[in-house]
Amino acid sequence: MTTTQLLPKSTPTRSNQIIKRFNNLEDAIYLFNRMIRKKPLPLPLNFNNLLTEIVKMKRYTTAISLINKLLSSQITVDACMMNIAINCYSHLGHIDLGFAVYGSIVKLGHKPLTSTYNTLLKGLVLEDRVLEAEILFKKLIKRKICEPNEVTYGTVMNGLCKGGNTKMSVRLLRFMEERGCKPSEQVYSMIIDSLCKDRRVDDALKLLTEMVEKRVLPNVVTYNSLIDGLCGLGRWDGAKQMVLEMDRRKISPDARTFNIIVDAFCKEGMVEDARSVVNVMVERGEKPDVVTYSALIDGYCLRGQMKEAVKVFDAMVEDRIEPNIVTFNSLINGYCKRSNVDEAMKVLAEITRRKLEPTVSTYSSMLYGLFKAGRSIDALKLFEHMQSVGVTPNFITYSVLLDGLCKNRRVNEALSLFRIIINNGIHPNVALYTVLIDGCCKNGKLGVGLDLFSELCSRGLRPNVVTYNAMINGLCNQGLIEEAKELVVKMEKNGVYPNGVTYNIVLQGVLKFKTFEDVLLHLKEMDARGFPVDASSFYLLLRSIPEKEQDSNFTDLMIKLVPQDLLKSKSQPVK
Repeated sequence: MTTTQLLPKSTPTRSNQIIKRFNNLEDAIYLFNRMIRKKPLPLPLNFNNLLTEIVKMKRYTTAISLINKLLSSQITVDACMMNIAINCYSHLGHIDLGFAVYGSIVKLGHKPLTSTYNTLLKGLVLEDRVLEAEILFKKLIKRKICEPNEVTYGTVMNGLCKGGNTKMSVRLLRFMEERGCKPSEQVYSMIIDSLCKDRRVDDALKLLTEMVEKRVLPNVVTYNSLIDGLCGLGRWDGAKQMVLEMDRRKISPDARTFNIIVDAFCKEGMVEDARSVVNVMVERGEKPDVVTYSALIDGYCLRGQMKEAVKVFDAMVEDRIEPNIVTFNSLINGYCKRSNVDEAMKVLAEITRRKLEPTVSTYSSMLYGLFKAGRSIDALKLFEHMQSVGVTPNFITYSVLLDGLCKNRRVNEALSLFRIIINNGIHPNVALYTVLIDGCCKNGKLGVGLDLFSELCSRGLRPNVVTYNAMINGLCNQGLIEEAKELVVKMEKNGVYPNGVTYNIVLQGVLKFKTFEDVLLHLKEMDARGFPVDASSFYLLLRSIPEKEQDSNFTDLMIKLVPQDLLKSKSQPVK
């Protein structure tokens, strides 16, 4: 055995020296078996240290098996060893068994340590049983069972943040401080990250200022969260300030810092800037990884530059970086948006060849592409296949399906599928109703659209401006202009404010079914509300109103409401 011995020959019986490393698990088990045969037995501390090393190898089942072996051999097991067992059950997702071990600690007369409760709390959080973790934490405080330490607070905060309860996390931070427990940079970073995910970046920045004032120094993790939050809101100057502040504090950006910035630039269509960041990343000694390359590929795909995306993909493979499902999903999405379904299908085949698992996003993008190409039968076959391999559709998938069927004039099938979705226990959201209402209205089924609109409201869902616009468009297409205007008034009363799209929809309806005077009145209302005339409405105006009827009032309104670039293109044919 090529490992440092736990029990040196000079003190073979009761040594508390431990092995620091093993070549493999077999060495550890061999040493354990030697230890339990020693007479007298080594101290429990030696066993605990050995088990701790095994846990560091993430061999949780083995550690539990060895503890059980000690118990069956009637060798004394202390509270620390039972804590190790609880920790193992926590990592294995069996915290209920961890609570059973806790019961044994109490039954044997041992006093559970604070670390025991910390491990139980961690196990509950890992299993997303955050409410139970909260209840246990409150019980510890109320009954004065133990004094929580930083790990206790941090564990509960982690659960609250993961569950989206940032407000409670902040309150717990204040409670922690009141009880004299100083939060570390990890605790502050955790809450800052949660605030940024909630888009409360200003509150996160205040917390950063507070932690610095309290002489708790932020680290690269803290700044990464803030940079990510600022970039997500398009606050580039703020993100730049964070990078400069990191530099002032001599905190080196890591791969994640660069990847956040690269991804943010790519999502904004600023791929050239993203590539410049990658160059800086390489200069700083950080190697681009799968996240970096995938972000660049996605950026080019979003811009429809598929050749450039493929070049980045080839460079990635050449650098021996294995693409993941996110990489392939970007390529599929890019090809489908460019109506190049055949290439997207080749990428899907490559996913299978590489033994990767397609995700719901993979299938949703493929369905979109197939419907867009008019291949609705192939889309429905793919949807069946998706379900047969155990991939559960989400709301985006259903939205793509319903929209695709409606746009391919298969509205009855869309309606049937919608009822199946509801019968399967899925509660449709506003987006699904909106897609179907729009599809019905555009396919001459205004009555069905109105019924769906009423059903949506009766379910307690609140129509948004897109829903109202779809319904208003349906009414206008049928010449029901007054009813459409009444719906505009109703939406405002319900707290949903019409936008430029709403007014342009009504304008086009008025143009088709009303008089010139009605058109002027509606244009004046648009002027009063500050909504411009869009391109389709402008060309329809030119086509519908003879030049001899275009008086000074009409001309003045056009100058006010039509963007200058459209006015210059007045002579262009209506598309």
